[in-house]
Amino acid sequence: MSAYLPGVVTIPNPLEIPYSLNMYINAWLQYITGIICLVAILAVINSIASRGNVEGINMFNLNRMAGTVWVGRPLLVLRGVAAICLLSTSSLELVQNGKASMFVTKTLPWYQAVLASGEVGWIIYVYNDMMTIFTSQYTYHTALASSLLMWLIAALFAFLSPVSHSASVSRDCFAVEMDFDINCLSGVVAIGSVRRFWLMLIIAAVCTILCFLVFRLTYRNLKLPISRSLLLSSTARYVYELNGWVYDEIYHLDRMSAVLNGLIVFSRNSVFYALDIKSWRFVMIPVSTTCPKKFEDSLPLTQ
Repeated sequence: MSAYLPGVVTIPNPLEIPYSLNMYINAWLQYITGIICLVAILAVINSIASRGNVEGINMFNLNRMAGTVWVGRPLLVLRGVAAICLLSTSSLELVQNGKASMFVTKTLPWYQAVLASGEVGWIIYVYNDMMTIFTSQYTYHTALASSLLMWLIAALFAFLSPVSHSASVSRDCFAVEMDFDINCLSGVVAIGSVRRFWLMLIIAAVCTILCFLVFRLTYRNLKLPISRSLLLSSTARYVYELNGWVYDEIYHLDRMSAVLNGLIVFSRNSVFYALDIKSWRFVMIPVSTTCPKKFEDSLPLTQ
């Protein structure tokens, strides 16, 4: 029998724990949320300044418009990928039971799973925006249907086929330097699924293409929007509600929708001044004196 040896407590080297990427991603996600909240505040302020003469239904496109215009596609991809990583990872917690330690599987509450599934829609927003050159007048129907379909599919995966961890034990040791250093690999614990990650990305693309084909075959005679203004982003041109905002064959963009579209608008001396953050251009458009009162605070898109 050997003599008693007290247990040795060691602290892992912080430099060997890969937490930096998580910290950076978390910071970027907070930045994205902050920008969208700022755009929402600006939209509400402009709605009040316009005395409520705005197209309120366009506010439902806040995430889509503010994301693609104010935040940008690369960061939207980052947010969507972060959500997919969460849905492609199982959670393990190391707990101590008496003198023994064990891993315990933690499952996401149903409401967190539903919310995380909805976050995958940021990837759909990017796909929709990039495909507007093909979907054109079918973009509105394609965008709405593909977003809801992807949300449903991601939620079903989270509930019916959640990612489970796997572990394998196989000790393998090799000498780095004789009588000085030896490295041993006792096993592997995997908590994520690369297959699920790529599967979700592919499903998002398939949902977008499939929804477009369905609406393309169902509605063959949809007309193109009347406005071809370069001040509108490609997504805004097709998803904004234009009915009731056309006067003398000119589309008038209300100030709330203009903010979502990346246009900071103010008027002075019968002239609209608009800063377009998409192209960093400053444009001036005369205020129409013959339009109905509803359009007095709306920007006529004559350019």
